[in-house]
Order: sequence, then structure tokens, then C-alpha cells
Amino acid sequence: MSKTAKVVIGIVVVVLIIVLIVMRQDSTPSNVYRVGSTEALTGNAAYYGESSKKGVDLALDVATKKYPDLKFEIYHEDNQFTPKVGIDAYNKLRAEHSIDAIITQTSPVAVAIKPLAEKDGILQMAVSASASTYSSVDDLSFRTTGDSMIETAVIADLIKSKYSETALIGMNNEIGVSNIIGIEKQLKDRGVSIVSKQMYPVEATDFRTYILKLKQDDVNNVYLAGLASHIAVFLKQAEELAVPLDVLTFRTGEDPVLIRTAGKLAEKVIFTSGFDPDSTDPVIKEFVSLYKDKYSEDPNTYAAEGYVGAMFVFDSLAKCGKETECIFNYLSELKEYPTALGPVTFDRAGDIQISFFLKTVRDGKFVRFEQ
Repeated sequence: MSKTAKVVIGIVVVVLIIVLIVMRQDSTPSNVYRVGSTEALTGNAAYYGESSKKGVDLALDVATKKYPDLKFEIYHEDNQFTPKVGIDAYNKLRAEHSIDAIITQTSPVAVAIKPLAEKDGILQMAVSASASTYSSVDDLSFRTTGDSMIETAVIADLIKSKYSETALIGMNNEIGVSNIIGIEKQLKDRGVSIVSKQMYPVEATDFRTYILKLKQDDVNNVYLAGLASHIAVFLKQAEELAVPLDVLTFRTGEDPVLIRTAGKLAEKVIFTSGFDPDSTDPVIKEFVSLYKDKYSEDPNTYAAEGYVGAMFVFDSLAKCGKETECIFNYLSELKEYPTALGPVTFDRAGDIQISFFLKTVRDGKFVRFEQ
């Protein structure tokens, strides 16, 4: 065989391979939609991620019945509550499954993935992601979590009513920083004195130095923007050091690890929540019933956010297919839309308004906080 013939055959083989790859990519039927979902399924944020995943999977059941002529596929990947792992998970979902939309759980991961999803031109629905840095106007980034500035306003009102001053401590990542910025502004607007502000690494397990600083400042309460595992250890170490402290925090307080680890000390924690499983709202009641039937347990705020976020993704794809302008217009124009989180309205930044309330721990259970 001549050299020229070999070159021609080589070119033909390469062309055939390219054609086969393109055909494989285009072989997905038009009624099939692939959705990626990345949650914190391992590590100290796993409870939040597992709950969110349950909500997403329940939404898949509901969407399958709601749209019998369409097929939705969900692919889950662990993000370990870290931006790098989240980016790796996203790239894997795109490479292996050519996903048409992505659900991103937790602020650090949602913010890290956002430029990638935007570049790829696909819908991103963030859940349990309240960092203000996620918000941007007129793109395909939406979320089912109220901005941290809204959530911290509720706890700031409580601090103003109960204490004359407070201290701030936050984990040094996207959501910790966002919450500290939010609560600091809210407290200053209310004239509450902030005696100190400290940040700690997410992997921290020893809070004694931070606690001793609070003792030196002679403060009896602290806003701690951390995970429930952090708060539980913090409370135990504060007790060991004989530093009595009330802890105010955000929705991460609602994790059984807080009660298991801190025991009775967990009753010193007050946190914000945006989901009420005891609501009389018929849509919320239906979600609670479906969730209990599937998992034999009550849903929490993370499950509700995952469910609502996934349903918005499925509804968008069912209505618009992969037409991004249609998806954006559909979601951004929703007004008082009934969901498991209550009526939802998106603005052009993809943000929603959520009515937050306060919860605490009583007799080993998470309950509404009553002053």
C-alpha cells in the first residue's frame, strides 16, 4: 500500500470517528432531558446534601407522572462542600452525560460552578445556596434559597430585641463570609454593637481560642455562621471553659448532629428557617405527604429546597426544551407561583423572596422559637 493511500485511509478513519461521536451526541431523543445534581454527600455537610438529594429524587417521581411523554434523567455527584470537588463533579456530568441543566447544592459549589454553566449555556438551579455572590442579572442562574441578606435580617431583629451587643464568628468560605457580611450590615442598621468579628477555617475542630476571645470581650451571645457540627463542638468547648453563650445562626442549625453531639446544650441555639412542614398551605401539605410516603420521615428545609429547585428545572425543560431564552423568560416571569416553600416569585437575578422564621431545639426536637 502506497504512502498516499495510507494517509487517505487515516483521514477517512478520523472522519468516521468524528461522525460517530457527533451521531452519539445527537442520538438522544428530543423528549429526553438529562439533569445533573451535585450535592454534599460526604463530609460534615452530608446531612444537608443527602436531604437535598431526596428532594430532587422525589421531584423526579412527580415530574415523570406530570409529563408522561417526556423522559427525565437525574445524575448525582458528590461535591463534598468544596468548590474544587464541585467543579470536578460538574465537568464529569457534562462529559459523561451531556447534561441539559445543573442543580448545585451549597453556596461554595454553586458560586464556583456558575461561570462554567454560564459558558456552557445551561440552566443552573442552586439550592441551599444563599451567598449574595451567586446573584447576577439576566442569566440562567436561579436559586430556591433566599439571599443571606434577607435571612440575616430576621436573626438581627432577634439580637436587637434580646441583647445589647453581640459578637460574630464565621467559617471562612463563600457562605460563611456572606452571612457575616449580611449580619454585620443588618446589626449596624439596627444600632446593635458588634464587639468582635472572627473567621475560622471550615475544617476547624478546636474553637477554644475563639471562645476565650468572647470571654475576654465579656459577651453572652454570638452569631456563628457555621455548620451544625461546628456549632455542636463550639457549645461543648464553651461549657468546658465555663463560658456561657447563646448561639444564633442560620438554617444550618437544623441538623441532627447538633442534638446528638451537643445534647441539652443544643437548646442554646436559635436559627432561621424558610420551610414549615406544619403549614396549612395545600401545596406544602402535598409535598410533606409525598415525602413521608417515599422516605418514611418528615422533610426539612434542605429537602424542600431541593424538591422545588428540581421541579422548576423539570417544568422549564418541559415548557421550553433547551431554548435558553424561553427558560429564562419562563422562570423570571413567575409571580407568586405555589411551591413547597410557599408562593415563589423570581426576579431577573434569579433570586426569590422567602419568609424566614426562627427555630430552636426543645426536648431533642427542632421546633419554632417563641419569645
